[in-house]
Amino acid sequence: MTVLGFDPNTLLADDRSTDIIRALFPFILMVVGGIIFIFFYTLQFVFHSWIVAWSVLGVATIVAGASLLFGGLLGFLFGIPRTGEATRQQSQEQNKQSQEQNNQNSSPDNTKNSESADAGNAIQANTNLEDISDWLTKILVGVGLTQIGEISQAIAQLIDWLAPGFSDGTPEQLAISKGFTLALFVYFNIAGFFIGFLWARLYLPSQFRQADVGQVKKEIDTFTASFRKELNQLVDNDKAKNIVNKYIELKVDSISQDKLYGYIEKSDLMTQSTIYNDIQRIRYEKLYGKTDRTPKKLEKAIDVLKAFVKIDKTAEEHYLDLTELGILMKEKENPDWEKSEEFLSQAIQVRPDSKKSDASPEFHRAMCSINLDANFKTKLPTSSAKQKSILEDLKKSVKHEELLVEDLRQQKSETEPETLYLWNGQKQILPWLEANNIDLESLQVD
Repeated sequence: MTVLGFDPNTLLADDRSTDIIRALFPFILMVVGGIIFIFFYTLQFVFHSWIVAWSVLGVATIVAGASLLFGGLLGFLFGIPRTGEATRQQSQEQNKQSQEQNNQNSSPDNTKNSESADAGNAIQANTNLEDISDWLTKILVGVGLTQIGEISQAIAQLIDWLAPGFSDGTPEQLAISKGFTLALFVYFNIAGFFIGFLWARLYLPSQFRQADVGQVKKEIDTFTASFRKELNQLVDNDKAKNIVNKYIELKVDSISQDKLYGYIEKSDLMTQSTIYNDIQRIRYEKLYGKTDRTPKKLEKAIDVLKAFVKIDKTAEEHYLDLTELGILMKEKENPDWEKSEEFLSQAIQVRPDSKKSDASPEFHRAMCSINLDANFKTKLPTSSAKQKSILEDLKKSVKHEELLVEDLRQQKSETEPETLYLWNGQKQILPWLEANNIDLESLQVD
């Protein structure tokens, strides 16, 4: 518990508290002495009537407390510290004028920077109480000097009105009570004024400084936390890119699936996008036969892509992950047609509306179905149900230009140019069509 901002348990724990107590102590003694004086003044009425004594004590206590409070309020208004806001505003105004002059000769980008800097300093300390204190002190001093006669009359009227409360009603006691009332009023007003003034002058400035320091510290802590978070994110991004890149480029023999997942999950979206693009690049390297190391890199890329399947949350991300994983499963050195078909079918099931025109899963699933068809391997027609499913996938692939009938015609005429790159299993499409007596033109029919 604190009293006027002081904790009794640490009242004299530092020099500042000691100095404040020393300054206030004489006036606190004044208050205590005034209370004792009220008590002795009230004793004279005990022998006359206990009711009158208690009444005088009550009235005296209330008047003393009100006077102390009124004097303390005046002292507070006269002693309230200035935060220096006016000085800061004047300095800011000068800085703003100099910035405007500089901006006339600077680029638009610099102007934007200065505007954003001004916007960052837009929130300032509230000085309403200081303004009110300044106005009231000037008003009180001005009115006091010009209307001192009327003020004296008003105080005299107040004394006449309060005096009966300090007497037993006899004329002699009433005259004495007027002097007591005036002394009580002036005495406690002076004590309250100096207590309020010294408290405002000695205690409040340190609290204002602590508040400013606390605000600055809070802003520094916020900035430090934000900077540390961004720095940690940069470290995580760099670690994810380096480790995944070394793994895909065969510079690291093996990394567990959980570690891959952990590295990629901690990286940001931009880093994840970069890693994902590297996986697609490897897939196209295989398609165009650019490097002998691609088959091994595809195996590594599949491990990385499995981590993305766990990480990505949106329907579109999940769809793209499953599609890419299904394609890689059939493009690796030893194609896993069953797993590829499974992933591609899952991708088709979760495909969002934004990807309805994407026929890539159907195109590659058709190749998987053809290579898994036991009848086709023995050069027999495919069962009607299986044939219908494959044909639907091929028609959608042609409709959305994943599969071009012109490429199939080139294969059929045996004049396939070297620039025609085929996916793993794509060469089996034309033989499968011929084995099932399906004309190429029928693929273009809805």
